[in-house]
Amino acid sequence: MQGERQLENDYNITCVNDKLYEGGGMLLFIAFLAYIENNEEYVLLAQKGLIGYEALGYLKQVNNLSLFTGIGLLIYLYCV
Repeated sequence: MQGERQLENDYNITCVNDKLYEGGGMLLFIAFLAYIENNEEYVLLAQKGLIGYEALGYLKQVNNLSLFTGIGLLIYLYCV
């Protein structure tokens, strides 16, 4: 409803997106955690996240070269 304040215990669940600070950063964190912890489960989780990007069509929608909101982020994710 409009005009209502969001309470501290209210949560909004949305789909992960292709922005560095909203979705892609989460995959980077998991990938680096996998590397630091040498944990195969984290590697698989990060790989599944990339598969999700492909399934959602983010690779087809990218129309800029930005590292933060464009193809640069996706290239970085695939290289990590």
